[in-house]
Amino acid sequence: MDIDETEFPRNLGINTFIKKYHAEFPKIIERYHPDHWELTQELEQLGSTVLPTYDRQQFRTFLLLVNLWKNPHGSALRTALLHTIRNNRYAIDRASRQVRIGLINQDDVGAVAAFSHMVGFGKHRRTPMISAVLRFLAPDRYGTVDYRNWSVLSNTQHSFFDSPLVKPLAPTFLESKRQAIDSSMYLDYLKIIRTLAVQCNVRPADVDMALFAFSDRVRSLQAIFYGPHHFGRAKRHAVRMLAHIWLIIETAWGVGLGGPAEILLERALGYAVLGDFLGLYRECKRMVAHRPEMDREIEKRATSLGLKEYASVRTQLDALAQISYEAFASLRS
Repeated sequence: MDIDETEFPRNLGINTFIKKYHAEFPKIIERYHPDHWELTQELEQLGSTVLPTYDRQQFRTFLLLVNLWKNPHGSALRTALLHTIRNNRYAIDRASRQVRIGLINQDDVGAVAAFSHMVGFGKHRRTPMISAVLRFLAPDRYGTVDYRNWSVLSNTQHSFFDSPLVKPLAPTFLESKRQAIDSSMYLDYLKIIRTLAVQCNVRPADVDMALFAFSDRVRSLQAIFYGPHHFGRAKRHAVRMLAHIWLIIETAWGVGLGGPAEILLERALGYAVLGDFLGLYRECKRMVAHRPEMDREIEKRATSLGLKEYASVRTQLDALAQISYEAFASLRS
């Protein structure tokens, strides 16, 4: 792929480079996934309120939407959502509490480590997912890391900067994609993008968006047909529904109904990945009307165990109906 070297930051100047490619991010991100700029803006808003006014269910929704933002396609999205839903309320509360402390104290190590116990985040060296969460919780301090941004900063394949700002992950962009970025590497990356942010009077999150947008010139984001108009918006609503399915799954696991919980989870993930919010709602409505066995057993066991809080498909159906209604309204706009 031929690249115009006059567009490199060493030739444009870092201020012009960041300003230009930050402005291009909304257009380029739409090729990554439809309606993705809308999701970016929504997560910016949600991230600014989700910790100060902590509500566990809202935080569940936030984490699932970050999964969608970071890995919006097919099996990668399904795996990310599955891992996140494996975390129970205690893991969620612990992470929210620890990351809040880390952010208040401006403790980067503590903020990153807040998610180290969570499946799909700290485990399996999933630092890029943690970086995405932090980027939306505190965009004035954090940015997302991935192989694209790292490859630009490290002069992989080309001399983007006068000298590399980090060590390359691999000789090429493609090979870099297969390399893990751990928490210590992320902390090094943060130092670099914060320095660039200060130089350009922008946020670290803006630097990360500019680097990502520029990386499209080196390794193009493929334009793929994903579905009907506003498919990304429909997928967001289906993922919101998963936050309520997560409650049901957690209750079912807690009362010893792991088998039925796994069946429901598999079906729900299938609908969510396809953006079929209506199919997911109808599936749950059928379960309440025609296959109530799991609900009855959940409520029976929860009552016998003296649980004050529990969720069944029946108790969550109104919330799912409301999301479905909101989805139809947003798709008509």
